[in-house]
Amino acid sequence: MTDLSKDELIYYHSTQARYWRELSGRLSQELTALKLNTPHNQKYTGIDYSDPTGNQATTRASRKRQ
Repeated sequence: MTDLSKDELIYYHSTQARYWRELSGRLSQELTALKLNTPHNQKYTGIDYSDPTGNQATTRASRKRQ
C-alpha cells in the first residue's frame, strides 16, 4: 500500500462518495419510472408460477399495499 497524503485520501473518498450518490440517484429515477409505467393490475410483489400439470396456478405472496 502506498502512503497517501491526507488531501489525497480526502479527494479519493469524496470522489467515491460522489460516484455512489450519483449512481443511487440514477437508479432511483429508473425505478420510479418503471413503477409509473407498470399497469395497475401488475403492481404487486409476489410469485407467479405454473404447476407441473400445466394448469395455470398463480400465487401472490403479497399484494401491493393499497
